[in-house]
Amino acid sequence: MTEVNNNSDEFEVQALPSSSSSSDDGGLVKAKTDDHGDAKAATATAAAGDKEDMAMVESADDLNSFWERQAKRVARNSCAHFWAALILAIVLSAIAIVVGEFTVSANTGGWTSRGTLIGDRHTQVGLVNTFQESLATGGDDAWLELINNVQTGWEDDDDEGDRRRSLRGGGEADPDQDYWIERGLSERYDFPAQAQTFADLMTPTPDRILSLQQEQRRAATRKIPFQSATTMTVNEGNGEARRLQTDLSGIIPGCDISASSMTILFSEARLWPVWKTSSKYKTALDPAVMEDLCVAEQNSLKVLEDNNFCDKCAEGGTKCVPPLSIVFYARLQIADGFSLTCAELAEAWAPLQASTEDQWQSCVKTLKTEYDPESETLPEECPLGFSTMMVNDDFDETKLVTYTSSVFYSDPNKIDAMYDVEGQFDRGTSKIEGVYDTQHEDFNNIYVDFMLDRDMALAMGSAILVAIAILVHTRSLMLTGVGLLQIIFSFPLAYFVYKLILGLDFFPFLNFIGVFVIFALGADDVFVAVDKWKNARLDHPAASTEYVAAAALPDAASAMFLTTVTTAVAFFATAICPVAPVKMFAIFCGLLVLFDYLMNVVLVFPALCIYDHYIRASPNGRPNCCISFTCCNRGGNDDENNDDMEVADATGASGATNQEKPSLIRRAMLAHFEFASKTRWILLVMSGAALGITAYYASTFSLPLSSDVRLLGEDFEYEKNFLWRQKLFYDQLQRAGGSTAFVIWGVNPADTGDHNDPGTWSTLELDSRFDASSEAAQEHILGFCDDMFSNEFASKPTSDYVCAFNRFDAWLKEESIKDDQAAIYQEHCGSAAGVPVAPENFDACIGAWAQSEGDTSILLYEGKVQIVFFTFVSTVRYDDPYDVLDDEWNEIEDWMGQKNADAPNGCNRAYFSSEDFWWYDTNGQMLRTAYGSAGIALGAAALMLLLTSQSLILTLFSTLTIGYVLTSVIATLVSLGWTLGFLESICVAILIGVSADFVLHFSHAYATLPGDASKEERTKYALVKMGPSILAAAFTTMASACVMLFTVITFFQKFAVILFMTIIQATAGSFIVFVALVLCVGPTNPTRLFDMIVEKCKGGKKDDEDAAN
Repeated sequence: MTEVNNNSDEFEVQALPSSSSSSDDGGLVKAKTDDHGDAKAATATAAAGDKEDMAMVESADDLNSFWERQAKRVARNSCAHFWAALILAIVLSAIAIVVGEFTVSANTGGWTSRGTLIGDRHTQVGLVNTFQESLATGGDDAWLELINNVQTGWEDDDDEGDRRRSLRGGGEADPDQDYWIERGLSERYDFPAQAQTFADLMTPTPDRILSLQQEQRRAATRKIPFQSATTMTVNEGNGEARRLQTDLSGIIPGCDISASSMTILFSEARLWPVWKTSSKYKTALDPAVMEDLCVAEQNSLKVLEDNNFCDKCAEGGTKCVPPLSIVFYARLQIADGFSLTCAELAEAWAPLQASTEDQWQSCVKTLKTEYDPESETLPEECPLGFSTMMVNDDFDETKLVTYTSSVFYSDPNKIDAMYDVEGQFDRGTSKIEGVYDTQHEDFNNIYVDFMLDRDMALAMGSAILVAIAILVHTRSLMLTGVGLLQIIFSFPLAYFVYKLILGLDFFPFLNFIGVFVIFALGADDVFVAVDKWKNARLDHPAASTEYVAAAALPDAASAMFLTTVTTAVAFFATAICPVAPVKMFAIFCGLLVLFDYLMNVVLVFPALCIYDHYIRASPNGRPNCCISFTCCNRGGNDDENNDDMEVADATGASGATNQEKPSLIRRAMLAHFEFASKTRWILLVMSGAALGITAYYASTFSLPLSSDVRLLGEDFEYEKNFLWRQKLFYDQLQRAGGSTAFVIWGVNPADTGDHNDPGTWSTLELDSRFDASSEAAQEHILGFCDDMFSNEFASKPTSDYVCAFNRFDAWLKEESIKDDQAAIYQEHCGSAAGVPVAPENFDACIGAWAQSEGDTSILLYEGKVQIVFFTFVSTVRYDDPYDVLDDEWNEIEDWMGQKNADAPNGCNRAYFSSEDFWWYDTNGQMLRTAYGSAGIALGAAALMLLLTSQSLILTLFSTLTIGYVLTSVIATLVSLGWTLGFLESICVAILIGVSADFVLHFSHAYATLPGDASKEERTKYALVKMGPSILAAAFTTMASACVMLFTVITFFQKFAVILFMTIIQATAGSFIVFVALVLCVGPTNPTRLFDMIVEKCKGGKKDDEDAAN
């Protein structure tokens, strides 16, 4: 039975249930209001068999709004619209792929903030540091090149051949050159500028997403006494201690294991396994463990020898230099130790174990209390051959070596080839386990590269699951195929706009997460469109396809538009992030969401009209199996095909209105409504309690203890290598050593390149106000260095480090008292006895001195000192807790601000910078992005709710529901032990839009019923109309998230966990929290206030017009 309200200016049809029971199929009575706001009941009922009258009543001409007319136009020419849209999509996709040069690869650079104060500072410092040699020797042309031209990006990792670029730019490294580059400054070493690039200085493994980590670990070697102790104390007969020979050469015939060779050993990328003892054998100094470790080292050394991957003992020989380890130490202590077998070594070692433990304990205790980062040797308490990489950090307390490591003299230029055979290395026994990598995590990097491609392939699994879900929900091969086309085409079309219209060249690996996202979210639009169509057809069983299109498609488009806008805004809001990969990911995914909606409108809508035409035209209302699966069960009326049977029977020849029971999903929605109605107040109290509890735990979501970001799980061997290395005393000293930073004058903080593309860098932006020639400015810069090093937050890079200005002053004093003064002093310095030099002589004098010394930390342009900088070591590293980095940054910044305030004009714009603080800024920007984009996304969701529902109350209820979703997800993450780190902030910010989708659908459906209707009727209507679509969308999104759980890269896994939890809580929030709210205190006429305002505005306008007339 169908109830119809037909008058001159409005029309409403509503399918009535076959029974008056409240548990039947959503039988709701809709009331419309006339022009004066009076409610009108439905007045015409079509008899069950009176098909002609029904067709006349349900005339498509009665639905005549703009969007309804467009829907009817699509219905009349559905095939033409479908094929036109499909062909256009194919053409644009082909253009995007061909012209846009799309490739299935991903750029993994760009993970630093750009356009921020700290980013701008280090950009200029990086330019100066990279091109200092050419600026010092290349004349004005070198300066003009940097000033006028944006330099090529320092982090462009598209060239696979450069994937393993070292800090030194590859090739044979000069030790002295390494020495100064590792300090970030080559001011005392004159080597060609082309031997290094900024990529080499900053990203030794540029395809590593977070390559700053490796660079910092490499740079940190400049201040840790990694080489073996150079002294050994023994007791002579008289008890007097003496110092022995520091050179270890000759201990192994033909092998160079001198202290200098050990320095090179640690400065290059070497095979560096870390070992962990079993719980039964608690120390690696146990002779039984020592024997197994010795055998494992020999087996791994044999692999290196067989493949020519190691430094040989003698030129042209085959024997490799043995690794530095506790086994090496044991052989040093035993007579003829290097000729013993592993079993013989273990036997000879047993008597020495206890005394060695005592010696090492004393050494470690001394290092912890007296460690000097500037010292290049270990204390006298440390015996010959000892290295901090042999013991764990707590050895001074336990005297147990539970973690130790071995450093092999492997070839640093054969890392890739060595990775191919790393499975042959000996991992130890049940007594001691080893995990392999280099100290620069090269194996980790290679593995991450490989797994990125593998994880992307899992997107196909997501597509298959989505296809199955759409097929089950629609029971139509045709609609399933079109739905997949809608999702698939959104990717190349988004790329078309991204690359060819917006001109964005940088395509980070994060963008491929969009494949998972769009398959998960794209199915939602398919479900909404199909369900809206089927609901309209069930409500108007005898209407034409044009009528159903006019009734369903605008409503579906409106409902999908709400969720599309909120989700897209959530993505686009994340584009406020100044980190290029995150920004590009946000823009691309926002475009994906928009194009998925557009393709749904232009492909799925016409396909639904074609689908309906086929059903109406097929014999007995049963089309072929490509259109609907109802053909496969023609004799039955089970729950799986009831919807299609209802539609088919309603449009069949008999014209009889279907009286079948509602489908399973509809009965489930009605059952949930009955349950929620009876327990509404209990559910409301529970919802409030859940919101309060989750909000409390969400507030404890803390920042991570380390700013480091890892891309592999802890169970992977290469990650174990990294984690176990953190247990070594060596790493703790490395952390205590701080990191290199710079103070610079003469350049303005700026980044003039394309911030969205790591392939571009910046121009050199000179500070035109810098003038160091005045006596006051000279004295200020001269004293600045000593003042800096007098603070606890700064120390010298080396014990004998002297800033260039101070060395210049010492040179002047020395030359002024010489009899045979240097020619440059006589010619340029005007007999100056020190700083300050007469202003008219200053630039020429210091320029000549810098050139003669090969010093590039003082740079002249057009005969004038333009840039001055020096290095210092800060007390923090990039992987320190964010709060520690923040405190250090503010302390140094405040001190610098005070120094600038006291400085004379011309030199009062100095600033400091370091890569560690750049990484700190990047993390900080990510956190600020999370909060900022969250606020934008919530605001957008609330605004869309208000505009569409036209109800402040529904907007409030929906916002509370979204708040519950967010707090419950964050509370879950807290319970899992997560912190608000780099990756988590990205995920949380983006998924806010996803959390709003379901409640938006319910709120929109609740407000759809016009006029006064009880809150129960509105809730029931919303559940029956939108519940099936929401559940189907929840299933497909969770299925896609489950696929992502099988990925390897940590970011993908975390994204999957947050997506999965968000969908669960969004479903619970919509079906429980929101339903409880509207059932208890929901409005019966949610748009009343809005209608009154509109009516008043219209009335006022009419009164004005009447008055005017």
